[in-house]
Amino acid sequence: MRPLQLAISATDQITQQGVTAALRDNPQVKILPPEELADADVGLVLAAEVNGWAITLLERLGDQFARPDRPLVMVADSIDKGHLLRAIGSGLVSFLPRSRTSVEDLVTTLLASSAGYAALPQGMARTVVQELRLREHLDDADQLRAGALSRREVDILALIAEGMSTVDVAAKLNYSERTIKAALHTLITRCQLRNRAHAVAYAIRIGAI
Repeated sequence: MRPLQLAISATDQITQQGVTAALRDNPQVKILPPEELADADVGLVLAAEVNGWAITLLERLGDQFARPDRPLVMVADSIDKGHLLRAIGSGLVSFLPRSRTSVEDLVTTLLASSAGYAALPQGMARTVVQELRLREHLDDADQLRAGALSRREVDILALIAEGMSTVDVAAKLNYSERTIKAALHTLITRCQLRNRAHAVAYAIRIGAI
C-alpha cells in the first residue's frame, strides 16, 4: 500500500524536527522534502499558539499543493473562532489539541483526513456548523440580489476585472491564493462558464459588478 504523502510545516524548528523524527520510520507515512510538496496527500501544521503567523504558514503550505482540495491538519494548544474559521476557509479539516495527541492519534487523523473525514473537537465543530448556517443564510440573500453569485464571488470577480492576479486578489481580500482558486473553480463549474474571463463577463452581464 502506498504510504501517505505528508507535507509538514511548523512555527518552530524544534517542533518540526521532533514530529518529523517521530514519523520518519512509520511505514504509513512518507514525509516529503520541500521540493516535492506539490505531491502531498495531506498537509500538517504544528503550532503552540495559533496566531496570524500560524495561519499564514497553513495557507502557504496549502498553496504549494498541486491540487487545491488537499486537506490540512493542525496540531496546536488552542485556536480562537476567528483563526479557526480562516483556517477552515483555507483547507483545514482536522484539529488536534497538542497536549492530548499521541503519534498514533496523529497518524490515524492524517489518514482519515486524507480519506475525506474531518476531526474537530465537539466545541469547534459546533462553532463551524453555526457559522456555516449563518453564511448560508447571507449567501442566499446575496444570490437573490446578484444573480446566483455570493458576496465573496462578486468581490473576487470585481478585482479580477480590474486586472488583478489571484495572488493580488488573495492579498486584497485576506484569503489564501488556494481559497481564491477554489472559489473561482466552484463558480465556473456551477454557472457552466468556460474560464475566468467568461465569469467576469457573466458577472457584468447580470449586473453583479
